[in-house]
Amino acid sequence: MQTFDNKEAEELGVPCAVILSRCRYIHSKLIEEKRSIGGEYWIHRSNSAWEKEFPFWSRPTIKRAIGKLVEGGFLVKAPAHLPLPGDTRSFYKLGKFCSEGGTNLSEGGTKRTHIHNISSSISIDRRSMGTKRTPTKEEVTSFFKSEGYRKEIGERAFDYYSERQWLDKFGNTVKDWKSTMRRVWFKDENREKDDSLRKYGI
Repeated sequence: MQTFDNKEAEELGVPCAVILSRCRYIHSKLIEEKRSIGGEYWIHRSNSAWEKEFPFWSRPTIKRAIGKLVEGGFLVKAPAHLPLPGDTRSFYKLGKFCSEGGTNLSEGGTKRTHIHNISSSISIDRRSMGTKRTPTKEEVTSFFKSEGYRKEIGERAFDYYSERQWLDKFGNTVKDWKSTMRRVWFKDENREKDDSLRKYGI
């Protein structure tokens, strides 16, 4: 059963609060079992392991939440040299804004201010995405057709990003949607076929 701090859930969102609570628990077990790496208690998980921890969320949701926690200083990602070659796990430790017993939002001071800052930055990021004018489905499909790609592929691309609030598979905001479409979706197999070749099945 996953538990979380209600105040953190209000400020950061439920995924962040649940993952942060789980990380605190893992951290406490590492201390109890004296399992440190270089004097630090690193929480290490592969993507599939995180999915087993939270089967009710998709991988992109988990990655977005962890990314926000890292951005806010609640978790610290290990330097690139820490995982051994071939080790696909990610290593994190609790950040300076994250205590074992939970973040006390009833207090003033740094912790509460910091949580408001990260929450505000997330809201600002979403608003700024809106000022860049998220495209309509018609705009996306028209762009695909004008570039010689099939309309249904444009619809599929639009639906993909709309469902994810215009975040890519890594949890990053899609700032330049046309460049993203060109990079990710403009593939030879998605091109519009020449009408003169259709009868030959080409």
